[in-house]
Amino acid sequence: MRCIDKFSKKERKQLKRVTVVAFDLLNTLVELARPNPLFEIKKEFKIPGENEEFIKKFENAIMKEEFKNSEFLFNTFCNFFNIPITKENIKKMIEIWDLGLENITVFPEVPCVLEELKKSKQLALLTNIDSCSYGFVMKKFELGKYFDLLLPSYEMHHLKPSSTIFSRVMLSLEKSPFETLMVGDSMRTDIIMPKKLGMNSILVDRKLENEEMLSIQNLTELLELVC
Repeated sequence: MRCIDKFSKKERKQLKRVTVVAFDLLNTLVELARPNPLFEIKKEFKIPGENEEFIKKFENAIMKEEFKNSEFLFNTFCNFFNIPITKENIKKMIEIWDLGLENITVFPEVPCVLEELKKSKQLALLTNIDSCSYGFVMKKFELGKYFDLLLPSYEMHHLKPSSTIFSRVMLSLEKSPFETLMVGDSMRTDIIMPKKLGMNSILVDRKLENEEMLSIQNLTELLELVC
């Protein structure tokens, strides 16, 4: 059974009425490098704690403000995680991070899906990301041209799943929750809060790890649901 076969007629009918589709970026439109450079930095500098908690701290440290360059970003990172700020440490972090950025790829179906959706929907991008990585990824894959609204966390000074970010989409594009769909790969940051706000939401589950959830495995399936 395909993932989208789990959607009922009622759910499909509602999704056809959507006029705004908001996307997450990382691991939804583009795939992060393996191994994850963030975890490589954690390992290199022996930062304690579980990965999930580390990610949350990392996001709060560097994804809520804009940085002039990577050096300023990792100075802040070092302060936050009590790592000595030395030229060697900063250089090593930047090397690991830049290698990860170079190895980011766009999922193959993304350009065609966004191009098709743009013909009949307004598109928004909501992403937790640092300012340096955002500029690199958006330029590398020329993603900006597809979107009517761009809301990176460092400009919003808020992180998903803050209701502030999702509400801004509806306010800026003058749409109701009923007309708005959030698409992303994370239950925590992309699905739970939109549902609380009355928005539509669809989980992108490329590895089929949440089979009990209404989800899609590939963004191409989204076209069948909303177009």
